[in-house]
Amino acid sequence: MSTLLLRQIACPACGGPQQVIDCDSINVDRFPGARQALLDGELMRARCGCGHEVVLEHPLLYIDLDGRLIAAVLPEGERGRARAREVAGQLEEALPGALAEMAPPEPVLQACAAARRRVVFGL
Repeated sequence: MSTLLLRQIACPACGGPQQVIDCDSINVDRFPGARQALLDGELMRARCGCGHEVVLEHPLLYIDLDGRLIAAVLPEGERGRARAREVAGQLEEALPGALAEMAPPEPVLQACAAARRRVVFGL
């Protein structure tokens, strides 16, 4: 599942309105352009007319079953081994319940089971 929103926020530098593509979770198998947009730095950021770059930093669940990867992406400011272990545990704990609730077909369940799980910091 991908959850993408076009969010209007105020630039922290000048207060001008900015539109930013925001997401809480992204499944690049269903939204193929998202992988490249994330790598190119186009998701969750925008450049204001005043020149300031607006960056939304909050946790993001990145799902790439074809690439065999499920990653929790956290803000750079949360970097640390203890935080990574905590979130990795939460991911392992929450994933089976979320899958059971969604009841995906067996191939999706197998792909989730085969996917590496990672915690990364910063976009």
